Amino acid sequence: MSQEISDKVLSIEEVEKSVAREGVEHPLLTILDELTPQFQKYFAERPETNEPSTANDYIKNNLGFFAEAIDQTADYNLEPLDLIAIWSKAEEIGMSRYDTTEMSGMIAAKYAAQGLKDPAWKNMASKNLKSSDLSSDALNRSDDVVVFRSRLEQVSASVDALDEYRSADGSASVSDVIAYMNTPGNTIEGWKAQAKEKSTQPHEEFLGRITENFGNGMTVLYMNTSK
Repeated sequence: MSQEISDKVLSIEEVEKSVAREGVEHPLLTILDELTPQFQKYFAERPETNEPSTANDYIKNNLGFFAEAIDQTADYNLEPLDLIAIWSKAEEIGMSRYDTTEMSGMIAAKYAAQGLKDPAWKNMASKNLKSSDLSSDALNRSDDVVVFRSRLEQVSASVDALDEYRSADGSASVSDVIAYMNTPGNTIEGWKAQAKEKSTQPHEEFLGRITENFGNGMTVLYMNTSK
């Protein structure tokens, strides 16, 4: 299986189909389907709180069944459309933003370690659930760290593609702004109001949650491998 992330610009039709998971097959979708009963038990026992530390403690102590399943599944890609389909399913079964943030780190860690032979890189989803800090055994294998980091950058490229899609409809060039401001009677407040009223890309808010999750979920992995 190729580990390369496509740099193709997403279309509205592709995004719509991925949100609906039309014709999409992915090992992580299979896992989410198969584990739905366990997730329902996990959700039922989850404390009702908006306190991040309490939510994260519950996740660390109770989401091991998901991490283990990720570790045991076949190698997979994380193309932009894959991420959309995975998050669509995750939110459908009831995963919170804390859950999906943790998921982003686990699936990225597993993806980045695919093909690395040293035992230090095994069960990376489970290890990431416990702590996003990489072990010294892993970090001491400099060639492997280069591969791991490059794979994280591939995931980041997929996330960037979601951001590019989100910004496509509301983007404006510097010349657009200058032309507007040079028209008598126009103001910067008018420009902002006009931009706000412009239609946004379908599922923009949903894709924004994915990018936010990865922004939080992969930070420590990035920091570890940049040393």
